[in-house]
Order: sequence, then C-alpha cells, then structure tokens
Amino acid sequence: MSSEDFESNVTDEQFIEQLQNYLEEHFFQQVISLVPTSTYIQSLEAVEMHEFFMKRADGFIPLLRRAIINILIDNIPTMSEERIKKEFVNLNIKLSTETNLTLSDTQAESVNSPIVFNCVITGLNPREVYIYRANYRCPMGHPEGEMNVDCNNKRELPSLECVDCGEKLQIVPDKSLYKYLQRATLQEPPEESKEGNPLEYDAILSDLQVGDATVGNRKEIIGILRPLVDKKSLVDNKHKLIIDVKSINDLEGHDELKFDDDELEKIKLEAQSKNFFTNISKSFAPEVFADDLLMDVKKTMMLCLVGGMKVGNKRGDINILLLGDPSMAKSTLLKFATKVIRKSMYTSGRGASAAGITIGIVKRPDGTSIAQAGILPLCDNGFAFIDELDKMNPNDRSGLHEAMEQQTVSVAKAGHNMTLPARTAIIAAANPKNGKWVEEATVVDNINLMPTLLSRFDIKWCIKDIISRGGDELKADHILGTYSDEEEARYSIDDLMKLLNHVRKLKPVMTQDAMKHLKEFFILIRQKSIEGEQAIIDFRGFEGLIRLSYAHAKLHFKNKVELEDVNAAVGLYEASLSSFGFDLKSGNVQNKTFEQSDRDNQIELWWKVWRKVQDDDTKTVNERDFFDEILQYDKIWSEHKAEQFWNKLHKEGKLLMTKNGWKRV
Repeated sequence: MSSEDFESNVTDEQFIEQLQNYLEEHFFQQVISLVPTSTYIQSLEAVEMHEFFMKRADGFIPLLRRAIINILIDNIPTMSEERIKKEFVNLNIKLSTETNLTLSDTQAESVNSPIVFNCVITGLNPREVYIYRANYRCPMGHPEGEMNVDCNNKRELPSLECVDCGEKLQIVPDKSLYKYLQRATLQEPPEESKEGNPLEYDAILSDLQVGDATVGNRKEIIGILRPLVDKKSLVDNKHKLIIDVKSINDLEGHDELKFDDDELEKIKLEAQSKNFFTNISKSFAPEVFADDLLMDVKKTMMLCLVGGMKVGNKRGDINILLLGDPSMAKSTLLKFATKVIRKSMYTSGRGASAAGITIGIVKRPDGTSIAQAGILPLCDNGFAFIDELDKMNPNDRSGLHEAMEQQTVSVAKAGHNMTLPARTAIIAAANPKNGKWVEEATVVDNINLMPTLLSRFDIKWCIKDIISRGGDELKADHILGTYSDEEEARYSIDDLMKLLNHVRKLKPVMTQDAMKHLKEFFILIRQKSIEGEQAIIDFRGFEGLIRLSYAHAKLHFKNKVELEDVNAAVGLYEASLSSFGFDLKSGNVQNKTFEQSDRDNQIELWWKVWRKVQDDDTKTVNERDFFDEILQYDKIWSEHKAEQFWNKLHKEGKLLMTKNGWKRV
C-alpha cells in the first residue's frame, strides 16, 4: 500500500479494512497463531505501518485489535464469531520500534504527536477507573433515551440529549463498563540526560498498561505528548504537558553490552590466570593510585559489582562502606563504579533526604499527591552509591536500615501505603567527624554513624592518609602522570561492563571444603576477639564472607565456589580488619569493635572489674579492692575519673552501702 492509497479522512471501518488487508499480506501467520492470552507485538518500522499509526495514533491499538479479530473470524472456522469477539476483546497488544528520541530531544512540534522514548518510572498513583462504555438513560424515563456509548480516544464521554423530550441524558454508573487508569511520573534515564539534569513528565496509563508499570522499571514508551488545556490555563495561555501512554515495552537487560563469542572465549581463558583478579581491579578507576590497601579496596568493589548469590530470603547484594581521611579517592571510586554499571545512581549524603533515598510523597501542581520512588527502589537490581553518608540527617539515614537487610522500602502517610522492592547494593563513603582519623579512638567515636547501620555493611575499609616518603613519592608521580597522559587500563570501561553483565547471571554452587573453611575462619575470628566478650564479626559479617566467596567464583566464570575463592574472600576480610587495627594473629584490636564507643568500653570494663572482685555469696564489693583492680587499667580509668564515676553511681542510687560492703542496684 502506498502513501497515496491511504487517506487521512477515512472512517474507522475503512481504516480497519485497510489495516486488515495489510496485516493479512505481511503478518498473517503471526495473527492466526494468536490465542486470547497471547501478547501481540506490532513493529512500526515498516513505512506503511508507521503511517497507519501516525494517522490514528490515539485509537490505533483498539482499531488494530478489531482488525486482528476480523482476520481471526475469517480464518478460524472452528470458533464462532461471537466467541472470538468475546475471548479476544482484551487481547494484549504492544507496539515496538527501533527509532526513539530522548526526552531532552523532544521539540514543541512534538505536542499532539506520537513520541517514542526510554524512561524510568519514578512514581505511581493508586489505580483509578474510567468509563469506556457508558450507559445513558433519560431522566424522564423515556425508553428511547437509553443507550450504550463508547468514550472517544481521549477517554471523553459525549453530552447527549433524549430524542423524545430533549432532556440531557444521565449516565448510569451501575450499568456502565470500566477500565483501569493510573497516573505516573516518567523520568529520563540519567545516562541520557543533558548535563545530568533528567527531565520528568506526568503520564497517564490505561487498560492493560496499568499492570505493566512498576516503580523503578525502565521502559520504552510510545505515547502522545498532550497539552493540558483548561479554562484557567487559557487565561495566561500557559499549558502543562502530559504523556498519554499508548504502549509500554520492558527495557530491563535489553540494552546491555555483551561479549561476542570470540571475546567471551578470550576473557574466560584470561580468567584462569593467577593475575586476572589483580589486572581487572587495576582497570577499575585506573586514575587512582593503588597501593596494597587501595588495591584490596578495588578488588572488594569489583566483587560487590559482581554480587553474591540470592538464596531464598538471603540477599545476594554486597554492601561496602569506605571510611577514612579526606582526599583518599573514596568519591572517585564511587563515581567510576557508576560508569560500569548502567542501573545505578550516585548521590551525596549532604543533599539527600529519606524521601530521596527511599519513597517520598510529592504534591503535584494539580493538588494531588503521588508516591515517588527514591534512589534505592529506582536502582532495584542495581547499585546505589552514597557519598558522605555521615552528612545525612540521622532521621533520614534510618531509612536505610530496612532497605539494606529486608531489601524493601515502605511508606505509610498521606493516604499512601506502599512497599517497593529495593534489591539494591549500597556502596557508601564517609569521612571522620573530626576531619582526621584518630587512631586511639574507636570506630564509633571516629565516625558519625550508628552501630546498627555499620553492622549492615558486609565489609568495611578504613583508608588513612599515612605519611610515607616512598609511598608519597609514588602517589605524587602517579597524580602528575594523570595530568600529562590519560591513564591506560588493560580493560576498558566497555570490557568491564560486558564482563559484569555476563558474570552477574552465573549461579555457582559452594563445595563442602569451601563451607568447612568458611566455618573455621568464622569461629577463629570470634575467638580472637578480646577476651571473647565483644565479637569483631557477627553473623551478618559471616554471611558477607559467603557472598564475597560466591562473587569471586562468579568473576572467574566458575560453576563451583572452591577453597581458592574462600581464601580470596578471607584474605580481603582480614585486610579490611587490619585497616582498623585488628591483628588476627595476636588478637590485638585497637578499635575493639564496630559497635562500641570509648565510653561504652569504659563502662564495660568497670562492671567487668566489679564482677571480678565481687563476693560470690553476698554479691558485694570492697571499695579498696575494686579501686586497686580498676586502676591497673590506667590508660582507661584514672584514679580521679574512677572516683568521680563511683560517686555519680552512688548519687544516682545505682550503688548502695550494706553491712557487707558496696552492692550494685
């Protein structure tokens, strides 16, 4: 059919006939093989089909469905016409095209015209319904006034009068037919936005599209950009825009970079070499000089990007926290990671709120409110990179607790009760609260983060700015080199993206030897904790070790997690503990645990000494015996400080004198 054969002023019936003829000529086998539960995907790439769509963009899908039903009626003699019409009335139809714009490229000329673009669904209102077939009746009861009328392609119902008395007909809600309607917000994907400022539009979803949309999904949208014209906007001639969605296609995984067969065989062969892990890690943020510590940090980040194994309710995502002095490239590592993972977002804790991280209730210009997803649900099955985590408001930061362990985010306010998946790995960075890491202080005293949040990170690194003539010289040479020549890496960003896209899907199985070694290491490290009272690793940390082991096996294209993979994970974990001053061989720990402050350590020691000198029968303590014992720990308790604390406890009624000695209340 040529463009001359097609006239824009044809009736719907003529349009359906022309469309039916075209489908029979080009898509006959695809159409007659349909069943009522099928999804029919119609490509708009052919010039003729594109013209069909452009001429009837508003009502194209219903008209296409009717053309398909006509073909089925003519060619399936085993089914009656009534049965075909009834069973295929809601046939799911999707449109597809290879050519699309970014939202930033849409022009004013696109208004009232079809547009095709990629987006992220950032918000959804509760479902509503609209009347697509209204039952009218005369208010005076004239039978001639009763009729069923379909709404037009813009979901508008006509105003009708009774042919008998001229009264305006009324819609009967109970006899009318309804379909779903839902308002959404669509945002331009960050990588497609101009200058990192993604555009956002309101949109209307209808019918089967409503079930196709979930917050955080990446979709290809085919729709019509419409102006919202009302009496108020006509006064100043300013009109808001909305996208009337006609078709939604899933983009998850469709735009991934992948190895071709030759590249895949080559990288698998390289993965068998001993230096593969090191070479891959060197290519991660090559502009960052990697001494032994930072090389281990890079390796850990590569394993985080690979991810562990999700088993049942156990998460597979690996969370990492980078602590330490400023200017130690923590932000650079986070920003580089966003380049190799497409589904990811970077934010700074200084400007992030709980609503921006989890779910926020946003008031729209029309007075309604919409639940809008933050970074974690938008990056579901991806990564969130949070810099300056310590600068976040503590109340906002508490929203991370649910996301990091249950992998969901919830909101219950302003009429919205919503829980969204947030299967998102978090890599965060934080600076010491005093500007410089203090060796003598605990982790909790050094950093402005709650112990409950610290425990949710699988592995933590302390990156300190240590003065070393040889090390400083190497770092200075490396930094100067980045200003003269661009740092060359063995593996490009595209190589890393292809590698991660492939290995993240692997599902290795852990061997018995690997399990045994993991268990032995966990028990050893628990016993090495100071006097066995405060463990440097908890069971969350143990699960983190398991995830790191799985990730190492996946990175090397293995189908089994072996002893070698566990040793690599254990080695990194030991190095991370060493960065905080914990020495597994001696059991010495400078910063004790990730849960206690200096004050906590003092109090714990106080009552430990109390129990030591306490009389087993009377449960009382001799004051002189207690002070002789506590002052042996002169670096923690001085005589003056101990006497002050004793008097404070006595004043508060927590220590009382009895005939046998002092007793703790």
